[in-house]
Amino acid sequence: MSDTDQKMIEALMAKNRELQEENDRLKRQVGNGSTPSGTPAQPSGPKATILTTSDGSGRLSSLISDSVTANLTDEDGEPVKGERIVFMINNKAAGTAITDANGDAVLHTKQYAGDPQAWVQALGGGYTAEYKGSKNYKPSKAYGGAGVSV
Repeated sequence: MSDTDQKMIEALMAKNRELQEENDRLKRQVGNGSTPSGTPAQPSGPKATILTTSDGSGRLSSLISDSVTANLTDEDGEPVKGERIVFMINNKAAGTAITDANGDAVLHTKQYAGDPQAWVQALGGGYTAEYKGSKNYKPSKAYGGAGVSV
């Protein structure tokens, strides 16, 4: 092997080490939530949400003076706290509640009993819980059924 060939091999090996070090540095940055430029990585957009409701059932008098519940989680199943849930009967808002640390929004129907006819309709046709979404989370909707005995 000539001296020229040996120098070429050494230069290529040095360049390879240089590139490997740069690659390792970039991997560390990305692993720390940073982009290659060193700025914080931006989220890919709002997360999907899943809204579920509890079906109400029981005596008419207790349903009108009790509560309905909706639970909001993100796409990873983590509770979403501090978001407003709108409870609707026949496409008309019946009340709102804010999600707690568990993602639960509880609407105490007694405080909205001013229109008992609306809750009677809900017993027959159910209710809808709706999350309108935010900067961080996508909207979602769920249906809650109700069964009643008198």
